[in-house]
Amino acid sequence: VGTQTVTLQVTVSDGEAVVNGNLTLTVEDADPPPPPGVELLFEDFSSSTLAGWTVYDEGTINAPSNWRIVTTSQGLQLAQQSNIHDGGTNDDLAHLGSYLSYDDGLGWTDYRLQFSMRTTADDDTLGVMFRVSNPDNYYRFTWDKQRNQRRLVKKTGGVFTLLAADNVPYVKYQTYQVEIALQGQQLEVWVDGELIFQVFDADHSYGTFAFQTWQNAWAHFDDVHVEDLSGGVFNAPPQITSLTASLTSLLDTETSDLLVVANDPDDGPQALSYQWTIVSGGGMLDDATRPDPTYTPDDVSGTQVVMLQVDVTDGANTVSGQ
Repeated sequence: VGTQTVTLQVTVSDGEAVVNGNLTLTVEDADPPPPPGVELLFEDFSSSTLAGWTVYDEGTINAPSNWRIVTTSQGLQLAQQSNIHDGGTNDDLAHLGSYLSYDDGLGWTDYRLQFSMRTTADDDTLGVMFRVSNPDNYYRFTWDKQRNQRRLVKKTGGVFTLLAADNVPYVKYQTYQVEIALQGQQLEVWVDGELIFQVFDADHSYGTFAFQTWQNAWAHFDDVHVEDLSGGVFNAPPQITSLTASLTSLLDTETSDLLVVANDPDDGPQALSYQWTIVSGGGMLDDATRPDPTYTPDDVSGTQVVMLQVDVTDGANTVSGQ
């Protein structure tokens, strides 16, 4: 890590005289960790409250979860003390249990997340989700002793994909220092100062983080640090959640009421605005800047297909739907 100077020496002898020569090499880390950034969050759970965090229970077996702050030999720590899970097999990628999400990080893009984690009496899955924009889109690192699994997966549009994995088990009762470093498409997972996974993936560019468990009733997390690696540029794009028309097949004497439903995860930098356009085909819109305009078709002969598009912007990012 960083830069290291290496000095080599060669000794040459003719049987009587001996001479030495030194050669100095400079070795630089080809893949250094990101430099320190501005701290966004420090949480050691000493306040004994989980205000600002939200629980999501996805498993139905041994539900509900039991996220709380407990007193341990290492002080106050976050714990999850339910064996909640989804009943999935060992090889399933989903392994849905419960996760505790930090509320205020939805707009984060590039950041370094550091924390400690350990499990005591149990030996199943614990880990962390990051760049979480909603329950169907995120990255996740998990560790399972019983199944000898360390996994880095992504969930995109509700579908899980394995990005990296190995078969290293953790040691129960041992505290591990975990670091997640995110810069653009580069995702890194470090454990106790060792880089274990590095992948490049462009599916998720922003979002908060969450601690996650699956079949593990003795998971502990503590000493959370988050640093900004983006230079302070935070903005979550809007999300279109629904795009409908009251009539998708209509006569040229009828009209169709359009509706786009969108939200802005981080509420800014401006209020959402809308712009509808007729991409192909004819017709007109009564007000193209509303989320719910009315479309009136042209007088047509036969059948015509019309493509409509809406652009939703928060003043910084724009998303489109057709």
